[in-house]
Amino acid sequence: MTQYGVPSADASNTGWTTADLFSKVDDIPVVDTDYIISTGSGSSCKLGTLKTTAGGALVDPVASGNHVIHVRAKRVSTAGTLVVALLEGATQRCTTTLTLTTSLADYTYTLSAGEANAITDYTNLYITLTGGVSGTKYEYVTDISLYIPETATLVIADLAQAQPLDVISTMTQIHALVVQDMAQSSPMDAITTMTQLHALAVADFVQAQIFDEPVLTYLALLEIQDMAQVQVLDEPVLTYLTTLVIDDLTQAQVLDELIIAISITLVIDDLTQLQALDDVGITQIHALSVQDIAQIQALDAPSLTGIMALAIDDLTQIQTMDDVAITRLLTLVIEDLQQSQTLDDMSLTGILALTIEDLVQSQALDHIVWITPLDLMVQDLTQASFIENLTITTVEGNLFDLVFDGINNGINELG
Repeated sequence: MTQYGVPSADASNTGWTTADLFSKVDDIPVVDTDYIISTGSGSSCKLGTLKTTAGGALVDPVASGNHVIHVRAKRVSTAGTLVVALLEGATQRCTTTLTLTTSLADYTYTLSAGEANAITDYTNLYITLTGGVSGTKYEYVTDISLYIPETATLVIADLAQAQPLDVISTMTQIHALVVQDMAQSSPMDAITTMTQLHALAVADFVQAQIFDEPVLTYLALLEIQDMAQVQVLDEPVLTYLTTLVIDDLTQAQVLDELIIAISITLVIDDLTQLQALDDVGITQIHALSVQDIAQIQALDAPSLTGIMALAIDDLTQIQTMDDVAITRLLTLVIEDLQQSQTLDDMSLTGILALTIEDLVQSQALDHIVWITPLDLMVQDLTQASFIENLTITTVEGNLFDLVFDGINNGINELG
């Protein structure tokens, strides 16, 4: 695939006609009846910045090949030349001199690897045209464009014992990103943005100390797996995902402050012996499954909204799962919360079906507000110390179905 950069404005003009110049030379495919004309030697114009034909920003292709300037032009009668230059801001990145004929023709200039690699900001590119003959109205130009490739594949592999892979500011429009076999790496942090990726797989991050603060958007598939003994995987923002799978995060110290929005499917499983999975914001997900989270110290302060199906099971020996806000869910299932110390301060609203079961030996299940559930079932709450300050209401004051099952062995209070 190719990105086509065309002028989006007249930055400066001396001796070319007729303004607006950029609108006469920005057609893909080329229209020969739309053109600009120089008025003599030294006529010069600067057009840009270059944008896609849809008006969007050009994206760094993370490659130096296939950078091509295309010009379609002719001269009227006498011999003449046209000097074409590519600028990044005010800095010239390349220049070429075209010897024109009296017939419209296509001229191309391919940037060298060094010229292409010198470009640091693809959103700040301009093309200049300078006439090279005397007299009046000698050069006609019908098209100016820059062809650059889209990013296809980025592979970072076998970075064993690498200490830093950080301060990567932007990775955009990447078809496939694979990062693997990064054993014993110290930091992989401060990755600010990875956007419009068709597939992202991060695997075999063994004993990595830091993998934090990524922003991942417009992903078709994201898989993070086999991250054993990771110390930190925190503060990621994951949006517009078709599928998100995070599994096999064993003995990780921190997986916190996640923001996961507009996902079709989200699965987080096999998170064993985690110290913290907290401050989670999960919104507008068709399906959310969190399972096999054993021996986690904290799963608290999550905000779960707009989810069609939520299943949280096998949360054994959790010390805290509190301050949960769960709203607008079609289905909510929380089961097998054995030996939990706290499951409190929950706010559950707008839920079609709610099932909380098998909360064995919980110390506290309190301060819960349930609003507008069509179907509510709380069962097998054995040996719980507290079920208190419980409020269950609907907008119309009519609870369709309420079942409390198997509540025994020392419930202190139900109110």
